[in-house]
Amino acid sequence: MPNYGAKNYWDKRYKKQKNTVYEWLENYQDLKEIINESCQKDGIILNLGCGNSVIQEEMYDDGYKNIYNIDISEECIKQMDHRKGDRPELIYEVMDCTELKYEDEKFDFVLDKSTIDALLCGDYSYLNVAKMISEVQRVLKPNGVYLIVSYGEPNNRTLHFERNHIDFTYTVKALPPKDAQDGSRQKQNPHYAYILKKGPNAQQKYENNYEEVILELIEEEKEALKLYGASKDQESDEEDSQSDEDKQLEEEEVNQEESEDKHQGSQENTDDQSKEEGINEHKLESLEAKDKCEDEKQCKNVETVNEQMLQELKIN
Repeated sequence: MPNYGAKNYWDKRYKKQKNTVYEWLENYQDLKEIINESCQKDGIILNLGCGNSVIQEEMYDDGYKNIYNIDISEECIKQMDHRKGDRPELIYEVMDCTELKYEDEKFDFVLDKSTIDALLCGDYSYLNVAKMISEVQRVLKPNGVYLIVSYGEPNNRTLHFERNHIDFTYTVKALPPKDAQDGSRQKQNPHYAYILKKGPNAQQKYENNYEEVILELIEEEKEALKLYGASKDQESDEEDSQSDEDKQLEEEEVNQEESEDKHQGSQENTDDQSKEEGINEHKLESLEAKDKCEDEKQCKNVETVNEQMLQELKIN
C-alpha cells in the first residue's frame, strides 16, 4: 500500500507521471467562491503540497499573482517550475510543510488541498499534522485564512484544529459529490472545506503549549511504532522488492530527457505549447478516471489503520 506521507513515494510517482496533470479533490471552479471570499486578489498566498495541480495556474489567470507553491518532492518542483511558462510570478520551492522557511506573518491565505490527508497516511501522522498547522499559524497574518480541502469527515479532522498550541476558529462546508468521470461509480465520496481563521491568541497558545502538545504526540507515536513496528518493517521489505522497477523507471526517464533535448531545437515554441497542452489535458482525464477514486480509497485505508493504532493505545 502506498505511503502517501513519504517523500520518496512522491518523487517516484512524479517521475513516472512526468508531463501529466493530476487534480486532487476539487478544482478551482469548485473552490472559487470560497477562495474569493477568503482572500483578496492582491493577497499573498501559500499553496501547501502543490503537486502537479493546475489550481495555482487557474488562480493566477483569475488575478491572484502572488502565489508561493511548495512541495516536498524535488522532482515535482522541477517539473512545475519548468511548466509555469508565461506565469513568471508563480514561485515554486522545495519545502517540508512541517518546517516552513518563511518569516512570521507573511501570508494572507494558505491553501491545503489534501496535504493534510497525505500526512495522515504516513508515519508520525498526528505529530506531523500538528507541526504543519502550527507552522501555518506562524506564517499567517493576523486574521489570515487557512483553507483545507479534504476527504476527511469532521469527526476525524476538527480534532486537529482544536489542539492547545494553536488558535483557530473554523467553519465546515460540505462539498457536493461529483459524478465519476469514467462511469465506474455513480458518485465520488463527499469532500469537505475547512475554513480556518487565525485567532488573536495564536502566539500565546504556541508559546505556552507547543512543547507539551508535541511531546505528548511523540510519545504516542513511539508507542504505536513499538507495538506495530512489524507491519512497517514488512512494508519496507515490499518497497525494497520494487528496486528493479525503480531502476527501470530512472533509465526510462534519462532516455526520455535525452530524446527531448535532441528534439527541442527543431520545434516551434507556439505550436509545441498547444500540442503539449492538448496532451496534458488528455492525460489529466485518463489519470483522474483511472486513479483518483483508488488514491482516495487507499489513503483512507492507511489513515484508518493509523487512527486505530492510536485509539488502541489510549484504551490500553
